[in-house]
Amino acid sequence: MSVKIKLYYLPFFKRIKDTGQKISINIVSFFFPQFYFANRKVWLWAIISILLTTLFSVPYFIYLMVNAGMTGGFLEGINIESTSFAVVYNTANLLNFGFQALMLMFSNWIYYRHVIKKLKQKKLAGESRVNENFLESGGTSMASVFISLAVQTFIVGAIILFIYTIIGGKYGNKKGNNTGGRSWDKSASGNKGNTKRNVSYC
Repeated sequence: MSVKIKLYYLPFFKRIKDTGQKISINIVSFFFPQFYFANRKVWLWAIISILLTTLFSVPYFIYLMVNAGMTGGFLEGINIESTSFAVVYNTANLLNFGFQALMLMFSNWIYYRHVIKKLKQKKLAGESRVNENFLESGGTSMASVFISLAVQTFIVGAIILFIYTIIGGKYGNKKGNNTGGRSWDKSASGNKGNTKRNVSYC
């Protein structure tokens, strides 16, 4: 941990200990909680942040995929202009914002608890070693930030692949079985004049 960070966190943590204050402002954690916790090596909360921010972004991924013309299989049945999809989309955004707001207020306290836990695990020998062990327990790691970025990128890619390929394939097979292998477009329905039907599942 750099001297600048040490000068900030030592008195800040002392104030938390003396006052019991849990709420404080952390702008970085509001926008990028997963990277903040990864940088501080608070891996439990880094993983929680990655999973929640990715989960809350799924409706947005679907919106982008449909808007980009990726409408095969499962996505073909989604109407991104429907009221129901708007409800899901906005609810996910609100949940994500709520999580970000919590991280804005409580990330410093979570980091403080992490450092204290690490210090207790080291069984401090005396007051003279507190600062040394504090630096070891509360250090930062830019490599961890890149690792968390790679993990989240992989998860996002896996979700997109799952939605478009696996779910889409199952939905497509089910639709084909229900229609005798025929598609919903006009060319596959003979001369009956049937047009393509859009079914909303949202």
